[in-house]
Amino acid sequence: MSLLACCRAERSYTMTAIVVIIKQNDDRGSQKSTIMSSRQSMNRRRHVVEFGEHICSWRKASRLSADLVAERAGITRDTLRAIEVGSGSVRLENVFAVLEALGLDSNVVAAIDPINDERGRALVQRAVNGGAR
Repeated sequence: MSLLACCRAERSYTMTAIVVIIKQNDDRGSQKSTIMSSRQSMNRRRHVVEFGEHICSWRKASRLSADLVAERAGITRDTLRAIEVGSGSVRLENVFAVLEALGLDSNVVAAIDPINDERGRALVQRAVNGGAR
């Protein structure tokens, strides 16, 4: 079984449809329900889950226990679990603490540097030249 398959099998939750129901009170106090569902939200959710799975795969490929990574990152085992399953409710600094414990923090920062991407370089160049959106 691949590491990614192990991580997926290890998850203790079931993916549910990405439908958010927001209940709002109008001026009279009655409730309205608005259903918001979008491809962007589904993609975001999928990316968060994949990101967590990749962290899990890196941890396992490094042969590090969850307890050890959590300890090195200064977080609880439950927080590490939330990151690895892609719960989306963890603090960014905790995610970076885990990335640092796995030796991946610099790689992630470099990956989002606009200078390391053709589109990013074009956007930076346009901004430097005073171009508008």
